[in-house]
Amino acid sequence: MKNKLGIRIKELRHKSKLSQKDLGLLLNVSQVAVYKWEKQQTEPDSMTINQLAKIFGVSIDYLIGNTHDPTPRNQLVHKDSIKTENNVIIPIIETKDIFPTIIHENNTIEYKEANPLDIKDYQTSTLFYVQAQDNMMLEAGIPKDAYILFHLQQQLKNNDIGIFKINNTEQLIIRKYLNQEDFIILKGANPSLNEPDLIYRSSEANQKFFIVGKAVKVEYKFK
Repeated sequence: MKNKLGIRIKELRHKSKLSQKDLGLLLNVSQVAVYKWEKQQTEPDSMTINQLAKIFGVSIDYLIGNTHDPTPRNQLVHKDSIKTENNVIIPIIETKDIFPTIIHENNTIEYKEANPLDIKDYQTSTLFYVQAQDNMMLEAGIPKDAYILFHLQQQLKNNDIGIFKINNTEQLIIRKYLNQEDFIILKGANPSLNEPDLIYRSSEANQKFFIVGKAVKVEYKFK
C-alpha cells in the first residue's frame, strides 16, 4: 500500500489543483503531514484514507493501489436518462443570472443523484446543489468544484453555512452566517484570498440580502 498510496495522493492532489496546504486544511492536518505522505515517509491513518477517497471522488481501493479503476463516487446525470423510480435526482443550479425562482429549470445546469439517506429529513422539492466556484470557503471544508447540497430555508443559526442573494445583484454567494446582535456578518473561510467580510447592521439586513438556504452536505468531486 505504501508504494502506491503516496503516489496516488500526489497525483490526485495535482489533478484537483490543490496545494499541500489546501489538502491539509480539508483534512485538518499540517502541510508537513501531506508532504510526508507524498514522499512515502509516513502514511495517513485509515480514517484519513477514507476522507481522502471522498475528497478525490475515488474508491479506497484505487487510492491504496489495489485497482487501476478510480470508480468515481458521484456521477452527474441528464434528467432524460433517469429510468428508475429509485433514483433521487436533485438539480444543480447556476449561481449567477438567476431566475426569480431559485429552483427553476431556467437555473438548472444539470442533475445529480443524491443518497436517499442524506435527504430523508427533507422534501426533495426543497433541495438543490451548487458547485463551489472558488476556494472562498476552503477552511470550512468546501474546496473549489465541491458540490454543496442546500435546503431552501430563510432562517440560519450562528456558524451555519448558507447561500445568499445580495440585493440588486443576480448572483448567489456562499458564506458563513454570523449574527452578532447589532450586525450580521457573511464571512468567508479563506483568509489567503483577502476577500472582505460582508457586514450589515441587523436593522438593515433584510434590505441588503436574503437567505436562500442552508448547506446540509458537501460532496467532493474534482475533474
